Amino acid sequence: MLFPKSLFALLPLLSTIALSSPLVQQRQNESPILPDVTFTNDFPEVFYAGQTINLSWEGGDGFYALYRIQYTQGQVSVRPGYYTHNTTETSLTVTLDDRVFPNTTLNFGISEANPDANVEQKYQLSDAIPLIQA
Repeated sequence: MLFPKSLFALLPLLSTIALSSPLVQQRQNESPILPDVTFTNDFPEVFYAGQTINLSWEGGDGFYALYRIQYTQGQVSVRPGYYTHNTTETSLTVTLDDRVFPNTTLNFGISEANPDANVEQKYQLSDAIPLIQA
């Protein structure tokens, strides 16, 4: 009969055996190593209301989600929103809202939109850039 303490002593051995199994090694070898998703455009120091911005990116698995995160100081929450999801395009032109509240910042994010759970999802988020009324 095994005692509880002896079971804990066996755990490192069992985990080593499990991780070295052919099935685990095959799954690890199947996961592709992809380049990081990165923006290729330059961001300005300030965004203006109504401004048109050309965004472009590269890397990743070829399926992308482009989003923005807008934050106004003093507000309880942020306003995230998707421009595209699961697109294969590598560029998009967006036009910002015509009206904005004072003390607002905007981030753009690009991420992989791969539904495969075995692939680590990579992303890049721009700096928080002030968004001001023109």
